[in-house]
Amino acid sequence: VDGEATTPDWSPDGNWIAFSLDECTVAMIHADGSGMRTVPSQTPGGCETDPAFTPDGSHLIFERYDPTIEDDAVWNMGLNGDDRRRLGTGPGGAATPEISPDGQTVTFLSFTPSDLTAIFAVDIDGGPVRQVTPTLWGITFKHDWAPDGSRLVMSDNADNPDRPVNVVTIRSDGTGLRYLTDLQSPEQRAFAGTYSPDGRWIVFRLEEGDRSALMVMRTGGQGMHAILPFSDFIPRFIDWGPVPS
Repeated sequence: VDGEATTPDWSPDGNWIAFSLDECTVAMIHADGSGMRTVPSQTPGGCETDPAFTPDGSHLIFERYDPTIEDDAVWNMGLNGDDRRRLGTGPGGAATPEISPDGQTVTFLSFTPSDLTAIFAVDIDGGPVRQVTPTLWGITFKHDWAPDGSRLVMSDNADNPDRPVNVVTIRSDGTGLRYLTDLQSPEQRAFAGTYSPDGRWIVFRLEEGDRSALMVMRTGGQGMHAILPFSDFIPRFIDWGPVPS
């Protein structure tokens, strides 16, 4: 890829990866690194970013910022950029959208009136936006749906460097908040990635000072172990994809 590639998302069949190219262009590439293409923007001077496949693989949910009307919202479009529909936005924009396994609910990160971040949700057909999570000193950039749609995983404390960062899950209706890690030092930070396709594991980045490790644990917090040991390498925008068909 000629440029900076971030925020990857696997297609349901494992054959494509959608991602942000240089932050403001939606792009796709085959899992073997071939066939890269960009989705033509329809937002002159703006930004289209953070794509996520719908469960049937036919559309992409993405964030679109239009500077002409200062609108930062979640949109839905076909894989070629057609069939576009605005779904909605939160009180402070709409970043890093994800879609529920049944394809009915889109969740995204937004700033609250208290200048902290939380996860909000909107129906796939648009309509009222609702707050799903408490702010928890701010929610970090990445979150993900469990494959059965029962819970969301994310990390707390995006905004206070004097507090540790821990992985949490919550039911999709906003109840049942559960901490999976119990880090106590601000030097320790656990940043959620995604669920495994079978729903048995959660992958995340664990930081201790200036070193990072790629970790997995069971969805209840047990069985934590490293995939990549601590080093200067920083795994970011982690997405656990299916085996390509």
